Amino acid sequence: MQTLQNNLELLIIGPATPPTSLNNLEPFNLSTELIAVHKDCYTALVSTRQGGPRRRLTAKLTVRRRGGRKRAMGTRAPMLIPMAPNQRWSLDFVSDQMTDCRRFRVLTVVDDCTRECLALVADTSLSGLRVARELEVLIARRGKPAMIVSDNGTEFTSNAILSFADRMRIDWHYIAPGKPIQNAFIESFNGRLRDELLNETLFPSLSHVRTTVALWRADYNLNRPHSRLGWLTPAEYADTYNPRRDLALRSTTSSTPAPVAHPAQMGKTNRQSLRHAG
Repeated sequence: MQTLQNNLELLIIGPATPPTSLNNLEPFNLSTELIAVHKDCYTALVSTRQGGPRRRLTAKLTVRRRGGRKRAMGTRAPMLIPMAPNQRWSLDFVSDQMTDCRRFRVLTVVDDCTRECLALVADTSLSGLRVARELEVLIARRGKPAMIVSDNGTEFTSNAILSFADRMRIDWHYIAPGKPIQNAFIESFNGRLRDELLNETLFPSLSHVRTTVALWRADYNLNRPHSRLGWLTPAEYADTYNPRRDLALRSTTSSTPAPVAHPAQMGKTNRQSLRHAG
C-alpha cells in the first residue's frame, strides 16, 4: 500500500471512469490511496477530507510503451541448393570461454556448395563493422558470393552489414526467427567445431584460440572426407570445379585434332605428307 499526498489534484485519463463520478469532489482537497497497479492501468480509492464516501476509480497511465526492435528483412525467397562455389555462403557465431573465464566468439563462414570453411575469426568482441571488414578481406582473396545466409542477430542486422551488402551488391538472406534448420549447413559445421575442438580444448589466451582454430580449419578443409561430397575433402571437391591449368596441359590426350601434315625440316619437302593431304 502506498499513500499519496493528501492535497492532490486527481487527473482522470481515458474512458475507464465517467467524469460525473467526480462532480461532488473538490479537486484540490482529495485524499488518494493507491491500491493496485496492473500493466497500464491503476486503481485508487479517493475520498474527501470531510469524510465523504470513498470511491474506486480506475485510470490509464500515459506511459508510452517502447516498441520492439526493427529487424532487417533481406530476401525472403526460398533458397535453392547451391550448385557452384561462391553461390552461397553461410555465417554464424560460436561462443566459448578461456581458462580465465573471459568469453570469446568465433565467426564461422562456410561455402554451402563445397562445404569449405572459409574463415574462423576469433575475438572477444565481434561487431557488425568487424564482420563487414572480415568479409571484405575474404572477398578480395576468394571472390564475391551471390548470396549470404545468416540469422537475425544484431551484428548481421546492423547498419554496417546493410551498407556492406548494398555496396557489394550481395543478396543477404535472413532466416526466420527461431528456425535454425533454415541455416542447416552452418549449424552442422558449428556442432562439429564445438564437439571436436571447443569442448575438448582449454584455451589460456586469445592467441592460443586463434592458432588452434586456424590449425583445425586447415585440417578440416584438407584432410576430412565428407560423405555428401563423395568422400572427398572440401578442398578436393572444390578442385573439381576449378581444375589446375598446368595439369590439363600435361595431359597426353587432347581433344585438339591431329595436324594434317607434319612440319618439314629446313631445305627439304615432305612429299609423303603433301600426298596424304591431297
